[in-house]
Amino acid sequence: MTSISRRLLRLRTKVANVLGGKTVSGHPGLAPITYPRTPRSRLLLLRWTDQFLSMHPNATDAELTAIIRKLAVFMIRHGRDEFLPEEIIGGLRWFAGRPGAITSKLGFGGAVRLKRDERIRILRECVRRPRVLFRASMREPDPAPVVWLQHNTFTLSELVHPEHLLTVGTQAGNCLGRPHLAAGYWLRISEGRGRLFAITQGELLCALFMLGGSEYLEWSYLNTPEGLRDFVSRSVAALDQRVGPHGVNPPFIPEKFRRELGGDANRTGETCRPGDAP
Repeated sequence: MTSISRRLLRLRTKVANVLGGKTVSGHPGLAPITYPRTPRSRLLLLRWTDQFLSMHPNATDAELTAIIRKLAVFMIRHGRDEFLPEEIIGGLRWFAGRPGAITSKLGFGGAVRLKRDERIRILRECVRRPRVLFRASMREPDPAPVVWLQHNTFTLSELVHPEHLLTVGTQAGNCLGRPHLAAGYWLRISEGRGRLFAITQGELLCALFMLGGSEYLEWSYLNTPEGLRDFVSRSVAALDQRVGPHGVNPPFIPEKFRRELGGDANRTGETCRPGDAP
């Protein structure tokens, strides 16, 4: 018999004790629970109890007794199909993270709803946070883009302010020109998960790309004047030298521009295609 089988056998005995009106260690004094006797129903209760112990391995006998009783009553009242498994796991996590509440009067269904509400709040905050940060950053002074390289008539600049994103987005006609979408890119920049660069020739916006970790991401070419391919190579070399090698994905050159630019390159992606969200 494996250690897992022995553990589940011991846990089955504890579950049977609780359903019979005892504590997990076999002490009487509790009301018995009329729980379905079908093997599937018993196995389900056993499985959720084991899941709880994986989240809260140091549970006391009183806590384990309480969680088994809460689960059993919950399953009797709601059945196995009324709640999604993810929601039941959420309830288990809610109790595991708040051991003091395990022996309280709060039922398992209440914990499931509290965990669901907590998740909704987190999701709403995830949606709201980029826009709040974007608006706050817009109120800060607008510095000039950071120039990394100039050669002949081309310039490589890093965009370091939300206004820069809106400006190039308006020029490019892509999602960076829309504040509610640009906010997602600005969050990545603010958190250090990405750096956004623009290649220009005078006032002409030629290309946009994001540098993230060891990869060149989301390349977008708007104009391809003569000499751009050479400047892209120089830009990559400059970034590799000053920031560190970024060779996981080479710079992307779209198929329709390859004849104009000369040479070849692998495709890694484009930024802000129509309908894209950050």
